[in-house]
Amino acid sequence: MQLVDGLKRFKLAQALHIGNGVPQDVVAAENLYNEVLTHNLGNPQVLYCLGTLYLDLGRHGLALQLLSHVVNVLEDFGEAWNALGLVFKALSQFENADIAFEKAMELLPDTVADIPANRSAIRINNGTPEEALKFADIALNIEP
Repeated sequence: MQLVDGLKRFKLAQALHIGNGVPQDVVAAENLYNEVLTHNLGNPQVLYCLGTLYLDLGRHGLALQLLSHVVNVLEDFGEAWNALGLVFKALSQFENADIAFEKAMELLPDTVADIPANRSAIRINNGTPEEALKFADIALNIEP
């Protein structure tokens, strides 16, 4: 019996998930993530990737469960907070989305323009355009 190289399988799953160097195949990516989890129970990085895959597929309940677990285990995982914010935003839970985005901005200051852009969008939707402009300016300063 041949041993499975978990890291190699995980990297392949990531590539298939986003279509990086190989054709995108989310079904194969999901299967590989699940296979890797079988041998790495509760691995937060794998759970994060699987959560983002479910977010991409619109399976918000699964994404919410996985990403919530990840940020509870790794409170300083900024990318997971951002993804969790995207799930809440997709579910029209804008207050929870903004809380998650705020945490992501604390952990990833001045590095990811999408986070303040998402906070700006929330404020446009809730009728506070002055605050929306503030976050839009932050996003533009990060990524003109």
